[in-house]
Amino acid sequence: MRYLLIGNAPNCADAVVENAAHADVIIQCNGCTYAEVLPSVRDNYGFVSNTAPKPEIIGAIEHRLTSLRSLPVFTSTSIILCRNPRAYTLGAYLLRGRLNVRTEFFELNRFWPVRAVSFVSTVRLHTSLLKLGMQIRQMPSTGMVAYDWIRRRLRPTDSLLVAGFTHQGWQGHPWHLEREIIKPVIGDRR
Repeated sequence: MRYLLIGNAPNCADAVVENAAHADVIIQCNGCTYAEVLPSVRDNYGFVSNTAPKPEIIGAIEHRLTSLRSLPVFTSTSIILCRNPRAYTLGAYLLRGRLNVRTEFFELNRFWPVRAVSFVSTVRLHTSLLKLGMQIRQMPSTGMVAYDWIRRRLRPTDSLLVAGFTHQGWQGHPWHLEREIIKPVIGDRR
């Protein structure tokens, strides 16, 4: 099986299209930046980050994805919430003192199966990044959660391509660590 993990970095459409032509399974992040150029595949996973305390951010992701639902890549889709609600609620309480964090995307489950990355996976990834030097107030990016999730499912005969990542953006993610972890897969490509 050939997997393609796509980030949201700008100006990567050519690399995404080239790699998508060879993919059986596509994994996209958040607003699925390149959904319009992707073909129909065996399976498509949309990883969305449900960590935003602002309803307008969650609403924007929901609106974008539901407006794209008729595109070929979305014919066989599952939505994966990147933060397990139990783990995120605990983290939000301990790190930020916010208790009223929305942890569900209500519109998405009208169109696709929606599930969360397991509590154990959330804790395992967070712990491993802390051991590598991630600061306690940081959290893995959506792309890192998706990468960890798919990497644990790969069989020896499977391949993983990665496109659309620059490892920069919100300062709450440990970009320098994530770049080093994913670098062997992406090489010098974006």
